[in-house]
Amino acid sequence: MIFAAPRRTILLRLREVVVGKHYRQGDVLVEAIEELPASSIEQERGERIILATSETTGHAHAIAGSDARAFQAQGMLYIEILAQTELKHDEHAPVKLSPGIYRVRRQREYLPEGPSIVRD
Repeated sequence: MIFAAPRRTILLRLREVVVGKHYRQGDVLVEAIEELPASSIEQERGERIILATSETTGHAHAIAGSDARAFQAQGMLYIEILAQTELKHDEHAPVKLSPGIYRVRRQREYLPEGPSIVRD
């Protein structure tokens, strides 16, 4: 009984280190990283940053407002959040993003023809 609380505390700390800070909205995963890759190039943007668009509905995973910047590097999308903002999609609950730098990943699935990006 004396060891129950320390074991739980250790497990929680390990979980935080291993899992890190990441958010999922449908088929989009946004994960915190320490810094942008050196080869990153800032992308031009309109009223919002589109992280992914559904081929069937046309709905988009997007960040509106001026509190975010988008970058491309090595075929990946990265975002820098300057102030707390929301990632929105018409079919999912909004996700609050804290200031920081994030890598955007799309969920993939295996098909006999090869790996494919999952689409909402």
